[in-house]
Amino acid sequence: MMKVAFTFDDGPHPDTTQRLLKEMKERGVKATFFLLGEKIEQYPGLAKEIAENGHQIGNHSYSHLGYAPEKEEAFLEEIRRTNRIIEEFVGKPCAFCRPPYGSWDDAVAKKCELTPVFWDVETRDWEIKDKEQIIREVEGRVKDGDVVLFHDAYETTVDAAVYLMDVLKEKGFSFVTVEELWKDNPKTEK
Repeated sequence: MMKVAFTFDDGPHPDTTQRLLKEMKERGVKATFFLLGEKIEQYPGLAKEIAENGHQIGNHSYSHLGYAPEKEEAFLEEIRRTNRIIEEFVGKPCAFCRPPYGSWDDAVAKKCELTPVFWDVETRDWEIKDKEQIIREVEGRVKDGDVVLFHDAYETTVDAAVYLMDVLKEKGFSFVTVEELWKDNPKTEK
């Protein structure tokens, strides 16, 4: 069976994430959620629900601060702070991070204790906010072993993701977390 990892950045969001979790539960779909520390503090119950439903939690920094060499210490502090928040509110340590904007380099990699997760398919959902376009961005490009990047803040994203879960399942895909996808073959390049 082919495997794909749907990932959702920038949450949790009270309305859209809640609906997404409900749809995923109905379909038996697992995903990875890269959460912001400030959002976990705002919606701790929702972050805990994500984990309790068997989804993987990843670190997306505290406030969506992108890495740049001149901001290295601030970036690393946001990662460390969010790790503490994840452990406190979700009850599990975090092993993966998705650097905001995909900003990353070897210097910060050596200092960060988390495995970076990039993506194979970028939905551009944050920009296009159109269900049909998001579906086209994914459906024609996704292949076995891909990591797909979504943002769960938008109704159009949730609509597209739910549709894609059904269509891809019919095509023989199973939905797994990044950790499950990479068990035997980790990859971290974009």
